[in-house]
Amino acid sequence: MESLIFAKNESRTCWKMRCVMTQIRMVLIILVIGLLVAALQIVIWRFSKDRAFFKYIPSLVLFIVGAVCVVKAVWFSTGMEDLAYFVLAMLVVGVLIISVVTGLLLDIITRIKR
Repeated sequence: MESLIFAKNESRTCWKMRCVMTQIRMVLIILVIGLLVAALQIVIWRFSKDRAFFKYIPSLVLFIVGAVCVVKAVWFSTGMEDLAYFVLAMLVVGVLIISVVTGLLLDIITRIKR
């Protein structure tokens, strides 16, 4: 009897660890892609100092991609496709937040330097 309870509790702990590892993996993916997009924005900012709009182009593209993923997940998907599009939309929104924050920080840095 005790061995059955131990095995049951062990599988529950293992399941919780898998959920935590999945969440950590998703956050790491968002951070890595967000850092790449932030680096792209910094490069764009360096080349076009006088035009503030250009550094927000990656944010605009990410917003459009996220909106398309949500629309496709809600209205145009079949089977498990909607779940995949929703997860992709969550990743894109996470990177979008990093991108917008990077753009705002670059604006603040530009104002301080002037």
